[in-house]
Amino acid sequence: CHECVIYAGTDMGCQNGATCINSQGSFSCQCSTNWYGIHCREQHNDCTGASHAELCGHGTCVNEDRVLSGQPKYRCICETGWTKSTSGPACDKDIDECDECAENNGGCFTSPPVECINTIGSRACGPCPSGQCCVPAL
Repeated sequence: CHECVIYAGTDMGCQNGATCINSQGSFSCQCSTNWYGIHCREQHNDCTGASHAELCGHGTCVNEDRVLSGQPKYRCICETGWTKSTSGPACDKDIDECDECAENNGGCFTSPPVECINTIGSRACGPCPSGQCCVPAL
């Protein structure tokens, strides 16, 4: 008998684009890259294998369909104040908000100018000089 033919298109056959391999009195399924299990019903979610912090640092993990078998695939959406370094998908590089917005003093007062202080994931502004009336940056 050809079990692959008998079970094709049923819940007992290979699912989700898997290749059915017939053998003596049985069959097995060769799953496509994004699926696993006896009948290829389980879909890989590469964001569940570890915490979002382990995978993405200061970001949120978004699962993506695998392209290569055995190769996890996901991307990270960075939290405000963070970006990706060139070494991988994780949001592991602090954005220097003072540098990024240098033209308006990092969002700190410009008249008179006060110090913009980069902090982890954000920025802070130094105090307004004594006796001065500070005007916010536009």
